[in-house]
Amino acid sequence: MATKKTASNVKKTGTDVATRQQGNNNIAKPSYMKDGNRGSENVTASDVVIPRIGLVQALSPQRKKTHAAYIAGAEEGVMFNSVTNELYDKELTFIPVYFKVEYVIWRDREKGGGFRGAYDSMETAQRAMDSLEDAADCEIIETAQHYVLIRHSENELEEAILSMSVSKMTASRKLNSLIRIAGGDRFSRHYLLSSTVAEGKKGEYQNYTVKMLDGFVTEDEYRAGETMYENIVGGKRVIERDADIT
Repeated sequence: MATKKTASNVKKTGTDVATRQQGNNNIAKPSYMKDGNRGSENVTASDVVIPRIGLVQALSPQRKKTHAAYIAGAEEGVMFNSVTNELYDKELTFIPVYFKVEYVIWRDREKGGGFRGAYDSMETAQRAMDSLEDAADCEIIETAQHYVLIRHSENELEEAILSMSVSKMTASRKLNSLIRIAGGDRFSRHYLLSSTVAEGKKGEYQNYTVKMLDGFVTEDEYRAGETMYENIVGGKRVIERDADIT
């Protein structure tokens, strides 16, 4: 299970599993406020963004107090939510739901950074990058996008994206291999995502490791995975793109 550094509200879905809302708040609701969803009646799955899970590195902006992406308490190896800035521990239990590869254009962080587009092929991404005024400051990164349900407890799940590129592609391939070996729907089993220290050309950095846990998901978790899967393939889910994460 995911160990949370801060708490969030929950709401019921079509199953008995609670899914986490954006926001913070452990604060008791004032007695004068009614229970309900007034004002948000027209918000659908396609109007809500799926946050990405980031991994804090030694030089991540989440550790710099002067940076807009700063998160108080962010330490190396800790994971975080790109929308709520919630900090997790160094391990997360999750249920994989959907996988796709994208070719993402990012502007060099030292030149200001920023997302410039995501495409289904390298050729399409290259044409798009060539048309940018700041193309010289950009690069295309092959990125494995894992749509997942983070398991905070048996009755509390959170939709998220695990974006794996460059050195993290090793963990991505291992996850896909484990899922293939297990067989069945992608959302049939629990997996453990952990951060670990790795060695690279520029020294030590934080990376991911994954392993499959024993047993199967519960029926409610399976139905939640089914619902998320159907929303994704139906084009009703959008990835949070603008976060400056590693």
